[in-house]
Amino acid sequence: MKNAQLYRRWLDDHGLADLRIQETKRGRVVQVQLPTPDERYLFPRKALTCLLPYFRVYWKAEARAGRNTVDPIWRPETWERVGDGFARFMRADQALDCLRAMHPNGDDAPALVRAIRMALGAWLVPLDDPMKDRRHIIDRRIEAIRLRVHEGRISWTRNARFFPDDLRASVLDGIDPVHTPENARAGLTRYLCEGWAIDDDGRLTSAPGATGWGPSVARIPYRLHDAPRRLMLGASLQARSVSLVETDRPLEPGGDLPDLPHGRTLWASFSTFGGWTHEDAIVLAESAARRLARREVRRVRVLVPSVAARVALEVDVTDRPVAVQHGQRLARAWLDAFALGLRRHDAEELGADDGWIELALPGASAPIDGEVRRVARQAVRSPRSREVITFEIERTPPVRVGDKLSTRHGIKGVVSRILPDDDMPLAGERRAEIIFGAARWGSSARPHRAQRPQSSRAPERSL
Repeated sequence: MKNAQLYRRWLDDHGLADLRIQETKRGRVVQVQLPTPDERYLFPRKALTCLLPYFRVYWKAEARAGRNTVDPIWRPETWERVGDGFARFMRADQALDCLRAMHPNGDDAPALVRAIRMALGAWLVPLDDPMKDRRHIIDRRIEAIRLRVHEGRISWTRNARFFPDDLRASVLDGIDPVHTPENARAGLTRYLCEGWAIDDDGRLTSAPGATGWGPSVARIPYRLHDAPRRLMLGASLQARSVSLVETDRPLEPGGDLPDLPHGRTLWASFSTFGGWTHEDAIVLAESAARRLARREVRRVRVLVPSVAARVALEVDVTDRPVAVQHGQRLARAWLDAFALGLRRHDAEELGADDGWIELALPGASAPIDGEVRRVARQAVRSPRSREVITFEIERTPPVRVGDKLSTRHGIKGVVSRILPDDDMPLAGERRAEIIFGAARWGSSARPHRAQRPQSSRAPERSL
């Protein structure tokens, strides 16, 4: 069962899933309730999509009379010493049990809802777009989180500076020893090995057939022959690779594994190529750039104000997708001038057309060229808005200069030039489809698999 399912079941068992409480926001009293996962078991939060991961909770009591090793105050027998503190693994239902037991008003349902809402600010982790589709990876994600109690108030934080190096370096059986980010969360964001789970006492247990690798590293062939840093980078890039329009099965062993990242097998050459492959630059053939076309889905959310009396969609996807261009209007809304008590003369002076005054809808235009595949409308209960319209626009752009390509072994580069196929050099018996720098790679000509991970400017793709 996914962690988000455990969270939802706990809320249902305690009668909190649909409980509404009152809060004051910006001087106004509003009704709120606990967020629940959608059909993908993810949590939409404004413009973000968030994941509820497993936790490795770290506890270090405040120093009292020279002592800072006070046992955890919730099920202390299930925690293990790590440095000067204690740690244990928790599923969502266990974290909720812990919060309820430690809360001074744990039996007060509204107070508990407020405490859970505050905790979710630290529990939920925003996901990049490609990561949303890597369920086999994100469903095994573990985040280190620190639990503190000060003057009776419970707080949770994922701030990296509140964790000791002992916790970062602690890799237990059942935790992937490789897959962790190369940033401040190194050692704090980890992944469960395949076949391992967290039991009711917060310990890692294995099932028959369990492995010593997480879902990303397990899909890297010849992993023990890679340098550790390259292997770590390859695992991270693989998890962030985007979906391609079409993909190839890898030629290496393990190509029959499920949930492989999308990629293409290209005929590679290793050459300086007049300086165009300097450092991490890559030269690509036009046909290869088209084969690495990615499938990009952009979601546009339009908030319709509550004063709108009429709303019209400018695209109809009932029968088939509709092509749109950048800047094209997607929806329109009007205000009823006569309902406001305006006379026809006054309404015409305001630009009304037969009594209708068009409202400006921020964000109601296509941000890219593409096809509108789906339109969803949802009514909302808000003093400011009456509904949310979501447009899903899809496009399939090929690789462009500046895009990043990588392999599963952590070798990455940026496309510096895209050439016609006939201008690519011969690599053995055929023309190369991709050229890497010879100084970094050695000298050979062979098929190579590329993928597109996500970059800051455009999603990357993989080889």
